[in-house]
Amino acid sequence: MKTILSVSVVALFLLSPLQTLSQEKGDIRANAGVLGIGYDEALGFSLGAEYFLTNRLSAAPYLLYAENNRISPMRESILGVDLRYYFIKKRVNVYVGSGYGSYQIKRELPGSDNINRLNSVGAGAGAEYGLSNRLSINFDARMWHNSDGLLRVLSFGVAYRLNKRE
Repeated sequence: MKTILSVSVVALFLLSPLQTLSQEKGDIRANAGVLGIGYDEALGFSLGAEYFLTNRLSAAPYLLYAENNRISPMRESILGVDLRYYFIKKRVNVYVGSGYGSYQIKRELPGSDNINRLNSVGAGAGAEYGLSNRLSINFDARMWHNSDGLLRVLSFGVAYRLNKRE
């Protein structure tokens, strides 16, 4: 899965004319992407939004969802919010963030279902590449800690700025 994400990022990077993706206080973005969860190799999607509190600081609520049916059917989801700080560069914006999420895992076992709900704290980093003034692609890696241990998530997606500027 890491290979697929790496190849996708490199291909889009080489095929797209990169532009500076400007961001300002009050900007709102919608995000969507695909993801992989490390230790159990579950694949899924992410949906979210991002509101810029300043030109460099944003709040980003999101939903992550993944499934793995290899051994026994299993579904994982995280509903959370991150605070992100951006290091703005000419063509690439790099960010670091931390957040809180409610992690749920459901394993469907013969004769019963097992559901665990856990509070999680996480940290991560990522980068975004501007394709236009409104559209960007992004890649990030996150680590979540809860009472079950450490959860690693890699995601690749797109973001679109919703609001128009005067």
